[in-house]
Amino acid sequence: MVNHAGSSTLKIIRRTVILIVLGMIVSGNLLTFDLAKIRVGSNTLEAIACGYFVASIVLLNLSVAGQAITVSSCWLRTGC
Repeated sequence: MVNHAGSSTLKIIRRTVILIVLGMIVSGNLLTFDLAKIRVGSNTLEAIACGYFVASIVLLNLSVAGQAITVSSCWLRTGC
């Protein structure tokens, strides 16, 4: 049986890194070597990349019950 979870995880990481780099290009922080100015999630594209990464890893690795617990705990923390 072939394990597709490993290749899927690599694709998720690759897409996340691409989105973060594109977000840094758009915000103009890609060539800034000042670590105080580089913040992941500081613009919309980087925030989407972080959300995509977390949601994909949760969906790929947890059962339906684990996914429900994760979503409900996020909702409780944000007050939605």
